[in-house]
Order: sequence, then structure tokens, then C-alpha cells
Amino acid sequence: MLYGWLFSAMAMAAPHAPVTLATGLGGGGAPGTGGGYAVTRLLLNAGRSGFSGEAGIREGLFSGELRTVGSIAFGVRWTHKAGPYARVMFAHHHETPLAVYREDPVGGFVGSADGINHRSGLEVGLGYDWTIPADGFWRRLGIMVDVSVPILPQTHAQHGVSHDPLAYAFGEVGLRLDIGKMWAEPSH
Repeated sequence: MLYGWLFSAMAMAAPHAPVTLATGLGGGGAPGTGGGYAVTRLLLNAGRSGFSGEAGIREGLFSGELRTVGSIAFGVRWTHKAGPYARVMFAHHHETPLAVYREDPVGGFVGSADGINHRSGLEVGLGYDWTIPADGFWRRLGIMVDVSVPILPQTHAQHGVSHDPLAYAFGEVGLRLDIGKMWAEPSH
């Protein structure tokens, strides 16, 4: 519920404030597990540099005990005008064995099925956001490269002790699109 409200509030601000939508692919892992995933982020920006609010989702397939790992995160990002950035986010992960999806596909998708390991923690990340040097619409596009580490305390899973790692290491590459009011648009 909170996440839906957060995304809705940021999307409604799009026509009036600089908003960035980024999507890409990533990979990562920890000792004994690894996998790939898709990522989408929404940023409510103060401008090309400085602080911005950020919310993101990831979903992927990981090895070890074959499972999906999904996360929802929100926090702050600080971006330097040259393109590098650092971010700190609250992250909530669902680690779901594939057997759970076979038994309860809807509950597995929404995170309510028995057997899902829910963990929350802190995610820190560094990245680079490169704007494509162009005019008009094309200057709204960019390329992002990101590395991050979510640190998630161990919990008791619904069916025994969690064997999921304390931390993952993720790497991502993707495209960015600035929507809403642009920072450099001349005022009329």
C-alpha cells in the first residue's frame, strides 16, 4: 500500500516537476547464489545535480535454491553535475522458492504465500548517469550504470531458518528517460 502511494505521488508530480524513469537489466549474487533481474526506478529530482527522491523495483531469478528475488526500495540519491551519484535506500526483499509459485501463483506474485522469506534492510549504491548529448527530445535520454549492495538481516523464514545471504552485490546497466518539466527548458 505504501509503495503504491509513493509511486502514484511521484507519477502525479511528473507534469510539474523533473521526473526520471530508468529501466534496465542487472546481475548479481552472493556466495552460493547468483542470477539476473530486471530493474525499474522512478526519481523525483531537484535538478541535474543535488538530492532527489528515488523509488525502485527489481525482480529476478537466482540460483542455489532456485528462487525469485524481488525488491522494493525507496530513499535518496545525490548526483554530481558531472554524472556520478550515490544513493541510500530502505529495501524490502521477497525471496520466493519456485515451489511456492507452483503451489500458490497469485500469493507468490503478491508476496502473501507461505514460504516467502521477507527481509528488510539498507541498500547503498554508486553509479554514473550519462546524458546523451543531443537536442530536442533526445536530450531527455541517458545511460545509467549502477552497483549496489543491499544489506538484509537474517530472519526466520516461514518454513525454517533463512539461508539467504546477509548481503548481495548487484550491477546494472539501463536507459533513462526524463519526463515532466525539464531542468533546462526556457521559461515562457
